[in-house]
Amino acid sequence: MDLSIAAAMFAIAAAGLSHYYSSTRARRIDKFDIKIEGGDTLGFVTVDKVRTLVDDSLGWVTTVGGTDVRRIEKYIDSMIYVLDSEVYKDESGTLHMEIAPRIPRVRVMTYGGESFYMDDYGVIIPRCADFVADVPLVTMSDSALSEYMPHVAGNKIISKNYNFTDNLINFAVKVESDPFWSDFIAQINLNEAGEIEIIPRIGSHKVILCEVSDLGSADIFLGKLYKLYFGQLKQTGWNRYSLINLKYNKMAVCTK
Repeated sequence: MDLSIAAAMFAIAAAGLSHYYSSTRARRIDKFDIKIEGGDTLGFVTVDKVRTLVDDSLGWVTTVGGTDVRRIEKYIDSMIYVLDSEVYKDESGTLHMEIAPRIPRVRVMTYGGESFYMDDYGVIIPRCADFVADVPLVTMSDSALSEYMPHVAGNKIISKNYNFTDNLINFAVKVESDPFWSDFIAQINLNEAGEIEIIPRIGSHKVILCEVSDLGSADIFLGKLYKLYFGQLKQTGWNRYSLINLKYNKMAVCTK
């Protein structure tokens, strides 16, 4: 092929690519593809809420070339209800957002009226006005909250005592995932004596499960309680005692 013809063809192709690239960069972002991990079932983060955020707050969403996806991603990640996000755009003018929301594992309420959720990482998730998560409820005093819970790290509020929080969340997940315990336990309480109490849904008794320091071994204490219910108490009735104390290693102390 004649070199002059080849050069002309290359110039035409380069011009076409340059025009295509320029026109693509100038194309407006006018479509949004929003995916929420787990769908809208959690209620904290929904497609509609993210779309409203994009429409109302992200004025820097303009053209394919002018939209800074890293900036948008950082903004979405800063939301307390979001664990992680990935934002990218394509040449058709579509902005894609894939969002992993924080998963509430336990709800904490204090006697003074404080109320919030916590996720797997001990991050405190504020209550959402239009959604209630069906997770185990833990109550405690305001002084216990001050001792164990809130601590600001960056733009997130996390637990002050991670070991306690980790054990509490593992215990809550165990309760929620077990058909018997999820139906049986109405409330978990951290009392002033530093003990973990269980309030059953049936019967009029209360259970002292263990010391806070033993919460990491909650499976052992739940096993003791299960054997007690379906052993001795199966014969005498679950309402025979007002208090069942299991915090001692080798015995269960039952009080009428």
